[in-house]
Amino acid sequence: MTGFRGFCGRPICVRSLHAAAGIAMMMALGSCGLSGDQPVGYQAQIAVAEQMLQSGQFDRGYRILDDVTRQQSSSGPAQLALGDAYLRSRAYLKAELAYRRASETGKNVDGQIGLGRVALARNEAQAARQHFQGVLARNPRSLAALNGMGVAYDLEGNHLMAAAEYRKALAIDPGYNPALNNLGLSLALAGNGAEAAQVLSEVAASQVNDAVLRQNLAVAYFVAGREQDGRRLATTDISGQRADLLRNAVLRYRRARS
Repeated sequence: MTGFRGFCGRPICVRSLHAAAGIAMMMALGSCGLSGDQPVGYQAQIAVAEQMLQSGQFDRGYRILDDVTRQQSSSGPAQLALGDAYLRSRAYLKAELAYRRASETGKNVDGQIGLGRVALARNEAQAARQHFQGVLARNPRSLAALNGMGVAYDLEGNHLMAAAEYRKALAIDPGYNPALNNLGLSLALAGNGAEAAQVLSEVAASQVNDAVLRQNLAVAYFVAGREQDGRRLATTDISGQRADLLRNAVLRYRRARS
């Protein structure tokens, strides 16, 4: 899989670029800091519920999450954790409600970031930007919001504006890997394969176990005309047939935008 990387590394399918480019874009939009100050007790319940959802035990999993929702109705950190869990399971309506409850308890900034993530998962780029802009109005240095803004622009195919947002984040923290990875992929989709490969190669050197990053670097190689390098890297994680599909989809996307 190839895709935008952010925050915690949880994958969410993004269909708008998939439809435009024929690429199964993936992005992770779970801020690790959203739920960092959770009171002890409910984290284990949420973890068990997520395991149940992953194994197809939906009734039991959602029952546990619903119980946590009722028991922790006034806890902002708990509602943020619930929002993260629902978002990872693609229960977007439940995630949205949890993030709104978190905002009502005083976790407005983190709640807004969560709502922006939900909007991105729904491919509602404009709505996502509104949420992230609300965060940036309070904190112009929010890396999560700047990264989210970039992803929203990328979803619309506005890679120039997306790169500008990622660069704002990197001006604050040059080592912020989510923005580095997203900048690289955005540059590749904009046709700047050589620059994208340079950016992504530097990130990949310190994240050799990241399959999504490897696929993004393969995309950059394909755009730069480095066919053998792209296919060699892509087939580290996917079959040769899927690597060819990835290459063809990326090149179709570039031809359509030329």
